[in-house]
Amino acid sequence: GTFTIAVNGNWTYTLDQSKVQQINIGETLTDSYTFTAVDGDSANGTHNVDQTVTVTILGTNDGPVLAGLGDTLDYTENGAAIVIDGSITLTDVDDANPNSATIAITTNYEVGQDVLSIGSLLGTVQVDETNDGTNGTLTLTGEATIDQYQSMLQAVTFVNNSHTPSELARTISWTVNDGSVDSDIGTTTINVGAVNDAPEATNDTADITANLAQNARIDPSEADGVIKGGTTADSDPDTNTNALT
Repeated sequence: GTFTIAVNGNWTYTLDQSKVQQINIGETLTDSYTFTAVDGDSANGTHNVDQTVTVTILGTNDGPVLAGLGDTLDYTENGAAIVIDGSITLTDVDDANPNSATIAITTNYEVGQDVLSIGSLLGTVQVDETNDGTNGTLTLTGEATIDQYQSMLQAVTFVNNSHTPSELARTISWTVNDGSVDSDIGTTTINVGAVNDAPEATNDTADITANLAQNARIDPSEADGVIKGGTTADSDPDTNTNALT
């Protein structure tokens, strides 16, 4: 820090915060300055007095810092799981071992369709997947190094398993906790695109008796060339309204 003293003897100390961020809660540093007081009475001799000022700096717990977020990515219906953000960085100036992380779909979550997953777990970290009907949440808890937590966050994936997904954009929110303090919340946006799935037809069989008067139609009530009748397993993942000819 810097030390200044006024002509009336009042002094001021200004801390350089960039030099002390590594001090954690419960830790201290000291900074000392020595100045000389001169009485200025030259007629009776000059008297100088040295004095030392010692400032004790108390550490605080700085929270983890997430960076590299804020991107927007696209997911297309029926696609494989995609890595949400492989460029996330995680730092903490005074704690090398985070305690937990939370990744949640906080906007337009589709219950039973939207899925967050993670690959390999590192350290002693365990994962818990929950949803409250509004948010789908992936929670990591346990001891691991800051680099290990960063690697796990970079491996989180998203997939939607519906043939008729909502195309509303999903917001993914990220938070890391060092045991006492949360990081600021970072976000990623996922745009979901639906596609038109082709109908799925299966082979059907039917027995008919030709009726020459009806031009051998399977169902005399239908027009020529239209097949109707019987139970069919034909389907369309997108809709139940199909024309069968």
